[in-house]
Amino acid sequence: MKDTATAAKFNVNPITEQTCGGLLFPIFFYPNLKNHPERNIEIAIVGSQLMDDLGLWCNYGQLQRDMIVMYQDGYWKKLLSKEEYDSLPWKKIDDVDASAMQDFLPRIAYRKGEFGKWLGETTPVMLDHFGIPLKTWSDDHRTLYWSNGHPKHHTNEDDGQLGCVLNCMWNRDPMAHAHVNFTRSGLPIKEMKHIAKVTWGDESAVDQIGDYTPTNAYKMKRLQWVIARTELHNMLGLCSWMAPWEYCPDEKNQYVGDPNMEAKIFSAVTGVNKTGDDLDKDGIRAWMLQRVYTMRQLSSSNMRKDHDLVPGWIYTDPKDRKPFTKGTVRMDPDDINKSFDIFFEQIGCDKETGVPTTDTLKAYRLDFVIPVLQKEGLIK
Repeated sequence: MKDTATAAKFNVNPITEQTCGGLLFPIFFYPNLKNHPERNIEIAIVGSQLMDDLGLWCNYGQLQRDMIVMYQDGYWKKLLSKEEYDSLPWKKIDDVDASAMQDFLPRIAYRKGEFGKWLGETTPVMLDHFGIPLKTWSDDHRTLYWSNGHPKHHTNEDDGQLGCVLNCMWNRDPMAHAHVNFTRSGLPIKEMKHIAKVTWGDESAVDQIGDYTPTNAYKMKRLQWVIARTELHNMLGLCSWMAPWEYCPDEKNQYVGDPNMEAKIFSAVTGVNKTGDDLDKDGIRAWMLQRVYTMRQLSSSNMRKDHDLVPGWIYTDPKDRKPFTKGTVRMDPDDINKSFDIFFEQIGCDKETGVPTTDTLKAYRLDFVIPVLQKEGLIK
């Protein structure tokens, strides 16, 4: 887009090319932006250009959330020297002035002062340095902090139990969209449930958002599909934002799409013939390899204890509505644990530890990792 007025006002380039998080997340530096929506565009342009030029990544909005919660709760005032705290343009944040980022962001990029040095680290490193318990962040919905150092990305607010378990399956933001693109496709729940029955075996594989039912095997079967699609779209260079193709605009076919679309594209481009099932297995194989690599990074033989952790805020509701009550996305602890149980049994991991079994590793042609994991005492 081109915005000459913003360019002249803040001495930035009139042309900005960005999408999604890179363009939109600068607005999260400004809690009072809701009172000045007309400044949305200039903040997005100034912030996205600066973050690009400085080589900053906001960890899908976690950087902004960390900075603002530290400000709102008085951490910065308490932890920084008076000289450093007073040098920061907090009033510009309060007044929704885009030029604030022209001061804040270079400090982070060049690690200037205690503010820039530690905000420029990952969230758990920053919290540890300042002596703030990790649980403080993972229990606070304002930070939307997931338990392994990344922000939540389409969790219970979009897909109940599936979204929660999904966010535990990588050691970073999974950047998965197949589930939310389905639940927020705009199709009425009746049509979504029909597609769910055709694709995953039962209507109960999907719920209306905010009207969740207890977990079951069909929901976790759909989770495997989401994981496979996430890995496939990473490997094939396809954008998942316009997928999944399990649904389509064809009313005559009750909106049922083509689950073999990725395979058809892959086969046409490469000349290597694969079915949708073949590619699904390739996607799960890639996820399995990342899973065991993360085990080695953590020296963990029990991923459910050391890695697959959910934040406390998924079990809360501002009106204290109970789980499975229409209108809330609050989860139930026993139901989430059951979701993990079902998922791990289905995908071939030990239910208690979440570790792939040797038979599963062999089935996915990952035999070569078995002796390494055995040598390091991570599997038997």
